Amino acid sequence: MTNVPAIRTAVRPARYETGADSESRAKILAAVETFPENQRLAAACMFTLVALRGMRSAAPGPAQRKMCQEHIDILLPLIPAEVRSMFPADAQGDA
Repeated sequence: MTNVPAIRTAVRPARYETGADSESRAKILAAVETFPENQRLAAACMFTLVALRGMRSAAPGPAQRKMCQEHIDILLPLIPAEVRSMFPADAQGDA
């Protein structure tokens, strides 16, 4: 059964701790493991998307922000809405 609190706990390190330590990676992996097997890849993609959004926000210049946005644009349509909906609202979409 998908563990929404575990997802919320893991979103923070995915978003703010690029190059996260092993404890943060463990939280992310543990959250992915709570998804049904057929949704785990989508969940991992969602954490990648969250990390890309964080990287985009912290990017030092427009070229880096554009590169992050291009990767976000590729990933977002691949993640089913049912998986996105399990993440906090600010991590679901992209503006």
